[in-house]
Amino acid sequence: MKDVKSSVEQGATFSDSLRRHPKVFDHLYVNLVQAGEIGGILDTILNRLAVYIEKAMKLRRQVRGAMVYPSIVIVVFFGVLRSCCSSSSPASRTCSRTSARRTSCRR
Repeated sequence: MKDVKSSVEQGATFSDSLRRHPKVFDHLYVNLVQAGEIGGILDTILNRLAVYIEKAMKLRRQVRGAMVYPSIVIVVFFGVLRSCCSSSSPASRTCSRTSARRTSCRR
């Protein structure tokens, strides 16, 4: 933010200052700010962008929250499936006598 501030203070437009940070400000954001600067409605554009970002963040949280339960169910399912298939099935064990004293079993 300090870089954006110093760039604007040196005479660059706000949109050009934002454009120098593509990892933080995407193209939609920068282009809308530029349109607001040209049209003289930057305050309206910034308010709309704030609402847009808040809604996008809320949607992301809702999607992540909605994915938690199915993810847990899938993990538990595969855990139960693995434990059922590996421990209770007598066909999954192959035993061979390697010496007179010990027996080696493979699962």
